[in-house]
Amino acid sequence: MGGCGATDGALAFGGGTTATLNTTEKYTGFTGTFWATTSPLSAAKNYLGVVGDSTSALSFGGGTTAAINTTEKWADTA
Repeated sequence: MGGCGATDGALAFGGGTTATLNTTEKYTGFTGTFWATTSPLSAAKNYLGVVGDSTSALSFGGGTTAAINTTEKWADTA
């Protein structure tokens, strides 16, 4: 999993437990749900790098059994 942001606004990308995920989730604070699923990554991946904050971020690299050489941009549209 990759992550970025601050304690009052964070993002989590990819990762997984028994299966690798392609989700991006945004920390919403004390609203009852805490995390909200946003736009998906182009592919499920672990071990990715992330830079940015909860309004604009990049994820890069990662993979599952093979490396993935993509960079994806995330922007808050809310």
